[in-house]
Amino acid sequence: MSVEHKNITDSNIHEPKGASTAAASRVYISDGAGSGSWSKVGASVLEGIDTDGGIAARPVVSDGSDGFVFQDTPSYGSMKILANATVLPLTAVVDTTFATPSQFSLVTGSPAPWVAGSEMQNITFSTNKLTFEKAGVYNIMAYLNIGAFPSSTAKIALRYKLNNTTYSDLKSVVKASSASDESQIFGAGLLTVAANDYIQLFIASDVTGNVLIKDANFLASIVR
Repeated sequence: MSVEHKNITDSNIHEPKGASTAAASRVYISDGAGSGSWSKVGASVLEGIDTDGGIAARPVVSDGSDGFVFQDTPSYGSMKILANATVLPLTAVVDTTFATPSQFSLVTGSPAPWVAGSEMQNITFSTNKLTFEKAGVYNIMAYLNIGAFPSSTAKIALRYKLNNTTYSDLKSVVKASSASDESQIFGAGLLTVAANDYIQLFIASDVTGNVLIKDANFLASIVR
């Protein structure tokens, strides 16, 4: 007595063709010509992905449309000052609350000998700025080791500036306990940028005089 295939019980259904010789963790992938083979799922099989670009360990994420895409390679970079001994002359700001960003001065020149950080990807360094090759939201951090203040009572403030037009909303401030005091000033925040935007670091003092930036690090890394 014949039995239709759809009525065959599970215990009597055979494994798919080739399963007995297929290696572990393989799936059957059709070739579009009436056949196929057992293999690992490659990048080109996932909907929306054509190639992995030869880059290992790239995460695969949903594209929001029932497909998949490779997550972008990370973007990060920094610029730094190392063992500097040249002072930076500053003129006291009029607004000693540091609430007027236009009174801040660019950290640049021989008193701020910036160099590129050792790890750079999709961010480039030039003279006194970091330029973003990819749009996104970035974590921005700045650290300055101050070797000398303009006076024993001076305060120093820090902001970053985007495209030489828009200053950071927040500022970091540190106060001296003596003119030769050594201290640190640190700032961090999130910033949304477009491709080819750039950032620079700006400083201000409430006392006219020289500040020594012995060491510094200004870095950016993409969040999303």
